[in-house]
Amino acid sequence: MAVCERCNREMTVANSCKADEPRIRYGMEGRGIEDLAPRCHDCWVAIGGIHHIGCDNEICPICGANQRLWCEDNGIDYPPPPDLQIV
Repeated sequence: MAVCERCNREMTVANSCKADEPRIRYGMEGRGIEDLAPRCHDCWVAIGGIHHIGCDNEICPICGANQRLWCEDNGIDYPPPPDLQIV
């Protein structure tokens, strides 16, 4: 059992996190959606879902290029790149 520390939902069955901050949905990262697995390999959200906190597959909504977990831009209030869909 893996529970998201933000939304308190079981990650292996929840289709999306209910985080209240700007996030890039799984499948909207700029990669071809046809190449994606039905669920994220790390946090198990479905295509179109918001990654759970701590997912190593989520990209930074600020720079749009690096992993969110390790990005130096994470937490800085810059506008997102215009070609990414942020929710």
